[in-house]
Amino acid sequence: MIVPRARTLVLLIVTGLVLGGLYLILAGGPGGPVPGPKTYRIVLSAGRLISSPAVLDCVEGDSITLRVLSDRAATLHVHEYEQQFVVPLEPAVEATARFTAARAGRFPVHVMGIDPLHPEVAAIEVHPR
Repeated sequence: MIVPRARTLVLLIVTGLVLGGLYLILAGGPGGPVPGPKTYRIVLSAGRLISSPAVLDCVEGDSITLRVLSDRAATLHVHEYEQQFVVPLEPAVEATARFTAARAGRFPVHVMGIDPLHPEVAAIEVHPR
């Protein structure tokens, strides 16, 4: 028969091992995207994202190519990249745009011209190098 104190100690050790193992499994990965050129395809229907992923991960300095297909005429733009990154969209014509992820941060991707609220359809997550 295990003494209550010993039982508590065994329970704490087992719990610690289980939690440590779960941490290694779930959080022990590389921690972010690999640097290098990235290409993402965004498909829109009625101004809403119907493809995935909704978050486009990259690393600061990466060359990014977006291939965008929309069923309606609109304009796609990325906040804080607006001067160099505004993409006119024509129905059923794939538009291609390229830019360099010049600074780390999260940058919303919006569609204008379909919904008056110009909703966010995706986000570009630029991780520091």
